[in-house]
Amino acid sequence: MPRGLRAIRVAVTVLAPVFALALLAAALDVVPRRIGYSVGGRPVTRGEWMRLAAPLFAASAAWFGAAAVGLWRGRRWGRACVVAAFATVAVYALGGLLAGTMPAALAWRAVAEAGVIGGAAWWYLYREPNVAAYFDSLRGG
Repeated sequence: MPRGLRAIRVAVTVLAPVFALALLAAALDVVPRRIGYSVGGRPVTRGEWMRLAAPLFAASAAWFGAAAVGLWRGRRWGRACVVAAFATVAVYALGGLLAGTMPAALAWRAVAEAGVIGGAAWWYLYREPNVAAYFDSLRGG
């Protein structure tokens, strides 16, 4: 397994429960005051965070959890989950922009960041020769 892919596997393994725990902490309103709630670096109320960020945290936890399972089990579909996590951010931000529920600056920033990181992940996982060869060598899904 390529070294960079090992790093991605560890990252998604750590990120999945971190997103889930952050979501749970907000749902239970046990986020320490010194940390507080913020969206895009802007302080928000718990209610705003639950409306804007919670659905995205839930989706991210699910995508990264699926990616972790897939990558640890040596499944090709694990890489699609990594890319899908970033695509979900972009689609969610565009949806929020079109619906008027997300500030334009925040939405465009999310789209740009998800596009750059997701594009880099796609390139690495699908186009980098040694990584593509690794996935091609795997059996099954």
